[in-house]
Amino acid sequence: MIVMKKITNPKIEELVLACLKKKSFEQALGIVMFEEIRLETGRPPDKIVITPKYMNDLQILEKIFSFTPSQKECLTESQLLEYKCVAGMMFLLKQRKGNKWFNEIHNGDHPARSPLILRQFLNAGFRSSALNRYGSNSDIVIGVEILGVDDACEECKKIARKQYKLADAPDLPYEHCTNENGCRCCYAPLVAGEKYSFN
Repeated sequence: MIVMKKITNPKIEELVLACLKKKSFEQALGIVMFEEIRLETGRPPDKIVITPKYMNDLQILEKIFSFTPSQKECLTESQLLEYKCVAGMMFLLKQRKGNKWFNEIHNGDHPARSPLILRQFLNAGFRSSALNRYGSNSDIVIGVEILGVDDACEECKKIARKQYKLADAPDLPYEHCTNENGCRCCYAPLVAGEKYSFN
């Protein structure tokens, strides 16, 4: 497995952030892919090839930006976009520089922000990606079981340990979750050849 070098160029970070603010996901991904290849090979690539990883990353970005957290009532549209941009940066650049990027959006100190809300955006992207991957292997994975956490809210407990066909699986993070830490449920794949009791 090739481990890509981390992108640490502030100019690249600035370009990616500008793309995310405009919701230009393909352009942001292209910049990141170009820089990753340049760092790995020592020279700019001749062309960028659209790979399954690219398509998966694009789906994750789209889910991050379409997701609405359970604390939406206490956030303005501008704050929601900020969280989405920072989550997108953390995902694309694989770095935990949330505070730095929040400050760059504000050209200085950003008002109080919640790592829990930020985590919800990232979870939304990764959970959606997992379900999409299972769907692309539907001859092997025929459904999912929802796994909850010990301190799950009552709403999440209602879906925990239940088995769903892929097309019927609820979106995670669960929209009815009332946990103050946000939904942390996840999918476990159910493989063909076993007996399941689907809801």
